[in-house]
Amino acid sequence: MLKIYAAIDLFNGRVARLVKGRREDVTYYPLQPLEYAKKWMEEGADWLHVIDLNAAFGIGNNVEIIREIVSGVDIPVQVGGGVRTLEYASKLLEAGASRVIISSVFFTDRKEAVRILSTHGPEHVIIALDCNPQGVVMIKGWKEAAQVKVPELLPKVLDLGFKEVLVTDVTRDGTLLGVNGSFLSLIPAELRGNVIIAGGVARLGDLLLLSRSGFSGVILGKALYESVMSIS
Repeated sequence: MLKIYAAIDLFNGRVARLVKGRREDVTYYPLQPLEYAKKWMEEGADWLHVIDLNAAFGIGNNVEIIREIVSGVDIPVQVGGGVRTLEYASKLLEAGASRVIISSVFFTDRKEAVRILSTHGPEHVIIALDCNPQGVVMIKGWKEAAQVKVPELLPKVLDLGFKEVLVTDVTRDGTLLGVNGSFLSLIPAELRGNVIIAGGVARLGDLLLLSRSGFSGVILGKALYESVMSIS
């Protein structure tokens, strides 16, 4: 069954959304982070997907707000953004996160990425692969190609011991354009049960397509905040 992950992006202590990862293209939303966390929980989200944009950009962090969120809800919370060391991953898990999301460290320091995974286990560590529409994995703020495509990388990631992988279509992120069917088709059918999809989800039809296609979960972000669709 497709799991619903409600996104909460934190920037300077507030809930924000970026378009295609650009911090100069930011929208802030009016409620406090914990208020949104409780709202999405009450609407029926299976998970909260919290991204600390400050940590991702290397300009501080929102760990105390994350601590407040995880202690204020009864559903699991996964946290990403700036998770580049075992020390920081451990800090987030100690703050109450159910699992952490690693991304760039997998490409810049594979040894450290594997150390994070081996220390905390696949139940508490997942990996995010950000891709262009052709399936090429993008790194360094989505500005540089990693010279590998998601169909080739996914089996290797799973062989390393990861059980769940977050795959984002970066050109659809924050656009409300709907999921890209041709992009989804790049992901091998036999691996989709290990894949959470993000990027462009805007309508019930997107959820039905992802569910029918066998994906593990979906990230709902801007569509919730702009009231384009609801969880319940």
